[in-house]
Formats: sequence, C-alpha cells, structure tokens
Amino acid sequence: MRDFIARLCGILLLSICGFWLNAQDDLPIQRADAYQVSININAYADDQLPVQVIPPIVNEEEAYYIMPKVVPGTYDLSDFGRFVNDFKAFDSSGEELPVERVDNSLWRIKNANELYRFTYRIDDSFDHPVADAEIFRPGGTSFEDSVHLFNLFGMVGYLRGMKNMEFELTIDRPSHLYGATALERRASNANTDLYAAPDYFTLHDRPILYARADTASTTVNGTRVVAAVYSKSGLYSANDALEASSAVLKAIGTYLGGTLPTDKYVVLCFADEPQMGVSGYGALEHQTSTVLYMPEFQAEMMNEEIRHIVAHEFLHIVTPLAIHSEYINDFDFYEPTMSKHLWMYEGVTEYTSVLVQARAGLMDLEEFVAEMESKMETADQFDEHLPMTVMSEHVLDLFNDQFINVYQKGALIGLALDLHMRVNSEGEVGLVDVMDHLSRTFGPDTFFLDDDLFDLIADHWEAMPGMESLELRSFFAKYVEGSYPLPFEELFAEVGILYQATKTVERIGFGDLPLVYDPDNEMLMIYDTENISAMGREMGIEAGDRLVALNGIEINLENARDVFGEFYDTAVEGQKVKLTILRQDEDGDWKKKKLKAKAQAYPVELRHFIQIDDTPSAAQLRLRSAWINH
Repeated sequence: MRDFIARLCGILLLSICGFWLNAQDDLPIQRADAYQVSININAYADDQLPVQVIPPIVNEEEAYYIMPKVVPGTYDLSDFGRFVNDFKAFDSSGEELPVERVDNSLWRIKNANELYRFTYRIDDSFDHPVADAEIFRPGGTSFEDSVHLFNLFGMVGYLRGMKNMEFELTIDRPSHLYGATALERRASNANTDLYAAPDYFTLHDRPILYARADTASTTVNGTRVVAAVYSKSGLYSANDALEASSAVLKAIGTYLGGTLPTDKYVVLCFADEPQMGVSGYGALEHQTSTVLYMPEFQAEMMNEEIRHIVAHEFLHIVTPLAIHSEYINDFDFYEPTMSKHLWMYEGVTEYTSVLVQARAGLMDLEEFVAEMESKMETADQFDEHLPMTVMSEHVLDLFNDQFINVYQKGALIGLALDLHMRVNSEGEVGLVDVMDHLSRTFGPDTFFLDDDLFDLIADHWEAMPGMESLELRSFFAKYVEGSYPLPFEELFAEVGILYQATKTVERIGFGDLPLVYDPDNEMLMIYDTENISAMGREMGIEAGDRLVALNGIEINLENARDVFGEFYDTAVEGQKVKLTILRQDEDGDWKKKKLKAKAQAYPVELRHFIQIDDTPSAAQLRLRSAWINH
C-alpha cells in the first residue's frame, strides 16, 4: 500500500509539473496537417502586432516561408513581406534556428525538420513610413487603438508547397473590439476568437474588421447579408451601409435568376476621416465579403457610391470567382502568371454592376447612358492602341499604369459584346445568359485554359437554343486582342440611341476646372488652371483658390455638383458671373475675394456624344427593353 501511495504521489507530481510546464509555455502540440497562427491585438505597439506561427511538421532540411507579393483582385505588386520585422524560427526546445531572408517576402529556414514555430512583428500598411510602401487601402492593414483591419494576406503567409493545409487562427483582443468577418469562427469568449480555414486561399480571402460592434443584417433572396462599419467620427453606421447594399444585392439576385450564389455575404466598411494625398479609396472583392475604405461623410453622400461599389464587388462571385483560368484557380502569391482576361474579370463585372442597377430602376436610362459616356471619356486618357489582352498579361510590369482602363474600356467591351449578342438574337440572348452558361459549366473549383476563353464563349453562344454562329471569334480578335474602336454607332442605333464619336458645341463654363477636397479647411480647392476657359482666365482664377460661392450660392462638397450643374444649365451669354473664393496672401493669411466676369461661350469638342432618340421605332424599343428592362 505504501509503494502504491508513493507511485500515485509520483504520478500526481509529474502530472502537476507537466501541467505547470504547459501553462508556462502556453504552446500547443505541433500538428502534421495544420498551421496554428496567433495574433495578439493586446500587444499592439508602434503600429506593429506580434505574429506566431506553428506550422505543420516539416520533413525537409530547408523550408521557405512566403508572404504574398501579389494577391488576386489587386493586379499590383504589393510585396507584403516588406512589413515583416524580427523574423525568428525556433525548435521545440526554444533554440533559435538559422534563418536567411532571401528577399522582401521570402525566408529560408535551415534545419527545418526541427522547426516548431516562428515569430515576427508585422507593420500595418496604412502608416508605414516608407514612401513607396503604399498599398491599395481596401487590400491593406491598419492597426489602431480603436480599429484593426486585417487583410490576412498582409499578415500571414505559408510554407512553400504547403498552402493547401488547414489554418487555425487565434486572435487575442480587448473585450470592446468585435471581429466582423466571413471567416468561420469556431469559438469566442470575452478576449479571444478562434477561426478556421481549410487552406491558405480561404484564409487570405476572409478579411476581419475589429472595432466596436456596429453591425446590421438582413436576408436578400435567401442570402444573409451582414454590414459592419467602423466610422471614425460616427457619421456613418452599419444600418446605412446595409440600406445602400441590400437594394443592389436584391437587384443582382433578380439579374442572376432569383438567387445569390452564397449563403452569407459580409460588407466591411472602414469610413475614415478624409485625408489629403490618400488615393486608395475603393474596395477589394472576396468570395463572400468585400472591404470598402471610404472617406467619412454623411450617409446620403456615401450611399450611392457604396451601392455601386458593392454591386461591382459582389458580382465578382460570377467572374473571376466562378469563371476563371488556371492562373487564378491555383494562384501563385509569390510569382504569379497573369491572365489575359482582365477585360472579363473586371471590365464585364463593372459593366454588369451598372446594368443591374438600371434594370432594377436604381438608375434611369439617362443615368445609365451617362455612366457609359463617362467611361468612354475616361478611356480616352489611356493608350488606345494597346490591346486589352496584352495589357492584362503584363499588368504587373510593362503596363501597370494602364490598368485602370480595365474599368473603362473593359466595361465598354462588355457593353458592346452584350449589345452585339442582343442584336443578333433579336433580344433573346445577352451576355448574362452566356456568363450563366459558363458559370454552370465551370464553377469555383474548375477552370478554363487561358488561351481557350474566346473559343469557349463562341461555343457556349452556339449551344444556346436557336443561336447560330455569330463570328464572336472575329469580335474578340478585333476589339479585345486587337485595338479597333468599338462599333458603338451601329450598335447603339439598334436600340434607339444616337452616338457620335466627336461633336463640337458652344458651351458656357469654366473649362477644365479640376477640384480636390481640402480637409483642413473643409473646402473644395482648384487644383490647377492649365485648361480653364477664357471666362475663367478673365476672372483671374488661380490654382490653390478655395471655393466659397458661385453667384451667391455657397459651395461645399455635398452640393458642388448641383451648384455647377445648375449654372451650366441656365447661364446665358453676357450675364454677370461672380465666383467667391478664399486665397492666401503673401503672409499666408486667407482672404476672401470676389472674382467677376461676363458669361461667355467657348467651343468644346465633345468626344462620344450620346443622345437617347425621342422617337425610336417599335423594333428599337423591343430591343432596348430586352437589353435594359429584361
């Protein structure tokens, strides 16, 4: 009995010691098939957060840890490893292993068959001191006391050859911060959240917004839509974002046949104080969520912009998330090969995001046409001789400065292709039908070969009941692989819309008067005067002038478009025009000045003049209805 008690006491002592040692180290057992990642918001300091990764067991002598250089949807070199500091690797005894930093985003870990964990500190991209480190903010990271935006591809990487393993993510946080995300939450208590993802693609694709809880949800066409908002000054709320989002998501559901292709969709909105020099406003799409980074204004100003952004980002569920080539299906975050088809991934998505709003009555035909006209004008600022396929293939290097044209000319290709299909099917089949056919053939887990897309679209067109050859391959050769001007004059004529490539008109106005917002003075500022009209020069307008009033009507950010629009609509030759401005004198003091001149017209050569025909034929109306009011 005494020996038994002694042995029992020994077992208890070992158990207690073992428990004590485990509590001291507080480190889990390494798994063969999963990463265990820990991020501690409570340890936030100097815009940095500590990250610990316990990777799957490695059997090789060397391992390479990769932070993404490029992520899907950004089409730019981000090189997120730039934000990593103090990278260290350890074995299970806590001994440090040799590590070599190969480049900004790649580390070689030696004696990797002994690797148990590695640690580093990660800078946020919003406030990084390096001038060339600017990351598109919806795809960046922000660490502040009151808000943390985690685009996880900017914080966590993977070991080469091991990105398709499970990730467990533990976030330690202050109790007042709530994490809004589409990522699976396995457990949560007052200070800790545990998330899970089946692979790196899923982890990188599920951002998290940590802030004081401000969420709202509704059900749209069977899908739960959640909006979560961080608004620095409280001007914008989750209810506002939900109201702006739900109407357009319902319209998309109708456009896609009555249902949305996901059970849950999360809109994460970071509304920040307007800042001079910040150019990264916008959104980044994900499979079941989107991140919006917006300047913070009152709801009525933000809602229209959010509605359009959410429409675009959500429609990425169709392409590239459901319809994509091999280069997106198994995306290489370190050395990606870019697809030739940004015209479809971004351009068709952008066109469709406007079309669904027109079909749902969220914008009228005039507004829809004006949006297309604006895209034509903006596309003129880019290289008209550069084929979209060539730009896409080399978007990371040679033609990165041409990328934004994909939202202009890419959308216009979508418009022309849709009209081309409607015209040649007497309104029966449009681009939405062919895209639906493609998405049912492929889907999220299947891909097409990048070089085969044009033939696939042509084949799917011909597979539609009653459709004959449309020579779609010729359309793509001329307008997507080539740089022929899109045939809008003939296409628009079929739906009762008049189009002229150029037209000269006499117009009263200030000419090209570029304005930017000055948040310090909360006023609009004239950016430059290089292309102002003779009337503007006679007034003595100068770059740097802040606008106060036009003809006695106060000008601010909210009403500027209406004030100038009313002036342009009603001004007559010879009437007095008064522009009140603030201007700094030589001592740096702001002085109010009234600039005066008589209204005078100047010749304006309009590009892409579009006008809706007031007397369309019955055939044109039928085709227009099939296109817009389907």
